[in-house]
Amino acid sequence: MYIPEKSALHLGAGSSAQAAKRRPARKNRFFGMAGALVLLTVLILLALLLSKSDTQNESAINQLSHDLTKLWGWADETMQGGSSAADWHLRWQVEVAGEGDYERLADLLFADSDGKPSDRNVLNEGKTMQGQWSGQGGMLSLHKVEETESGARLLVMLDRDADSDVRLNALLADAKGIAGRIGQVSLAATASVKSHGFVSSPEMASRLERLSQGKALEEYRDRGTQSTTYSSALLQTSKPIGKGRTANLQIAVHEHTEKRMTELTLGVPLITGEFGAVESVEEAEKTAVELPAAY
Repeated sequence: MYIPEKSALHLGAGSSAQAAKRRPARKNRFFGMAGALVLLTVLILLALLLSKSDTQNESAINQLSHDLTKLWGWADETMQGGSSAADWHLRWQVEVAGEGDYERLADLLFADSDGKPSDRNVLNEGKTMQGQWSGQGGMLSLHKVEETESGARLLVMLDRDADSDVRLNALLADAKGIAGRIGQVSLAATASVKSHGFVSSPEMASRLERLSQGKALEEYRDRGTQSTTYSSALLQTSKPIGKGRTANLQIAVHEHTEKRMTELTLGVPLITGEFGAVESVEEAEKTAVELPAAY
């Protein structure tokens, strides 16, 4: 089809003008690309942070499982009736920053496997919650210990007494399940394990020392109790005890005068709470005697 020359020039000019209108300005394209790069960078950093958090939480759970398994084996060789005949206590000290983290953690802990709320008792003006752990059983409790400048310090406790006939696999599953839920709220959590039972004689503490290959750091005696703090290369968690030293095992032997039996309490990295009829570790540290390096 023939198109007059003038018409062709007119159409060409019009097409160029329309193309110019359709084509975005260089400046707008630049800012669009820059925004996309910023968004991509943010997403990458967020993914790295989440991956790091998951790695930290998994590492803490693995350390707890390792030390719990070691402690179970040592108790099984020393306590009357073996490890299953002893009391077992798991503790987590948790630091949180958000105002609602206490309630959020409570909702996670006191829930069944499907995430539905389970029964709980609220005590101490709302600062303590108790209920049955939905895992393998046992009494689970959550405590708001104190308010801090950065938030609050919480304590999570799982108690399994000797009558529950606990098994290692069940205890490991409990530890992993609770630690995983804590990790959804805070990564600033330190775990400890305590076991309490009876032994045939006080000499069992020496046997435990050999099994753990522990190096004694401090010891004290008070009201029928002898407690020794050790450093063992066979354990992975540890706690500073001053003067640049760290400990990860505490063994306490107590002569129960009423029952005429010898009580044995083990703690990793230290015994938490009270053991036997003696005072707490914090009070005991006041009377602890540092052992010489050659001990």
